[in-house]
Amino acid sequence: MNAVFLLFIILGISTQHITTKAYSTKAKGSYSFSAAKALTVLIVFIITAGRDLTFSSESIIYSVAFAISYSVEAIFTVLAIKTGPLSLTSLIGQYSLIIPTFCGLLILNEEA
Repeated sequence: MNAVFLLFIILGISTQHITTKAYSTKAKGSYSFSAAKALTVLIVFIITAGRDLTFSSESIIYSVAFAISYSVEAIFTVLAIKTGPLSLTSLIGQYSLIIPTFCGLLILNEEA
């Protein structure tokens, strides 16, 4: 089942990169595209979490740090796709999925 989820993640990220390239060639709004993408993710998260959303006050610091780092990553990904070839940028981005997967399978002996 984890392999199916991993496949969906890879397909989703690939689709995201293709739409990013299509958007960046037609418009000049790296920040607006990143904001729209983050808003879409937020809406999906709120819909799936429903009223069961509970968190501790200590996690706010980590949430803010993650939000800032994700925003920076999203902006630089859009800029990289906008200025460089989609194939190379996507390949480098996919390593963020491949390396942890192989580390989990080969080094930590986790189940597939």
